[in-house]
Amino acid sequence: MTTRTLVLAELRTPDLAKWGLTHRELVSAPANMYEMTAQWAQALHWRFTDLDGLLWTSNRCDPASALVLFGDRAADAVAVVSSRRAADDDSLLSDMRAAGARAGITLTF
Repeated sequence: MTTRTLVLAELRTPDLAKWGLTHRELVSAPANMYEMTAQWAQALHWRFTDLDGLLWTSNRCDPASALVLFGDRAADAVAVVSSRRAADDDSLLSDMRAAGARAGITLTF
């Protein structure tokens, strides 16, 4: 839950096009390009001081959104609604394995 309205930069195809970028170049770039994508995030953080974070279409679970919040700006804007501890909740590990399996990932604990 957020305690205030967040200001987010949307990194979706039309928004990226304004900067001359494609979704593939920035959002779905391969792992060897992660340093470059992190530099984009850092540049946006520095340039737009009102931004709380970034929002884009998830590569792993489209059309859902992925989100990163800038800790130095958004920490005061989020509140924990509920939480689960594996030590107290046997179903948590099962739920985590099911989420991984949906993406073809086997989680071992």
